[in-house]
Amino acid sequence: DLSRGAGCRWHGTHEDGSRIPWNWRDRRCLGACCPRMRRRSGRIDQTVWKQQPSQCRQGDSRGIAADAHQGTGREVEGSDTGMNLNDLNQRAGKYKDRKRVGRGHAAGGGKTAGRGMNGAKSRSGWKRKRGFEGGQTPLFQRLPKRGFSNVRFQVCYDIINVGDLNQLPADVTSVNLDFLAENGLIKTRHSRLKVLGGGELGRKMVVEANRFSKTAREQIEKLGGEANTV
Repeated sequence: DLSRGAGCRWHGTHEDGSRIPWNWRDRRCLGACCPRMRRRSGRIDQTVWKQQPSQCRQGDSRGIAADAHQGTGREVEGSDTGMNLNDLNQRAGKYKDRKRVGRGHAAGGGKTAGRGMNGAKSRSGWKRKRGFEGGQTPLFQRLPKRGFSNVRFQVCYDIINVGDLNQLPADVTSVNLDFLAENGLIKTRHSRLKVLGGGELGRKMVVEANRFSKTAREQIEKLGGEANTV
């Protein structure tokens, strides 16, 4: 347990039973028994310390890496070579608390609460409108409008391939737009159905749709089914 000093080989208690000092911040021993402290005080040979980099803390993975680099192949008993992602706490950097504003100067977000001095953005209920450019004439008004666009009048279809019809249960022999929407094969966004010839139909089936591609109609009729246009 590194939090109590057991990770240091030389850390423990004096002869009178008193505990040797332990640095809680750096998780290391402060007693004269530890070679790290003896190195700082000049009571240990620097050469010997460099040759034994993993003798101060058994849980120090850097010392193990140094031993492996030197070719000793030695690993300290009870050591941990690293940390995995699943060892992290669920709250370690995953969730961030909401910043509390308007709680006075000492909190760091008082008075204007991060919204600045004046203007529409500092007021409650403000929302930027699409195309708004701060009051100047927006781009869609500055550009000239010429010609004809079919966007407002174009006809759109919900698409399905004949190969997707094989996902239906074997007892289903007739399908239409409503039936496909209930079973989750399509989303009724345009209220019109068009069947395409992608994939290969595996059984006889009666299909009702607004439009059929040439390949889709051929596959349905080849198996004895019907492609009914509604």
